[in-house]
Amino acid sequence: MTVSGPIQDRRGFKERLLELINLRPEEQERTLLMLAFYTATSMGILWLEVSSAALFLDKYGAANLPWIYIFSAGVGLGLSVVYSWSQRFLPLAIGELC
Repeated sequence: MTVSGPIQDRRGFKERLLELINLRPEEQERTLLMLAFYTATSMGILWLEVSSAALFLDKYGAANLPWIYIFSAGVGLGLSVVYSWSQRFLPLAIGELC
C-alpha cells in the first residue's frame, strides 16, 4: 500500500531539487564548490579574451586576432590536461585527505 496526497508531498524544495538533478545530499557541498570554481574560471577566461582582444586590436589591428583565440584555447586545453593528470594523484573525496 502506498501513501499519496499531502503527507507524501511534504518534502522540501531542496529535496525535490536534489532529486530532480540526481544529486545525493552528501554531494551537494562538493558540487557547489565545483560549480563556483567553474564559474570563476569561465569568467576569468572571458575577461581575458575581451580585454586582450581590445588591447591587441588597439595596438596591432585585426589581422592577427585569431591567434589570441588559438592561444586561449591552448591555455584552456593545457589547464584541462593538468587537472585530469592531477586526478590520478589527488583523491576527489575530501574525507580521504584527512
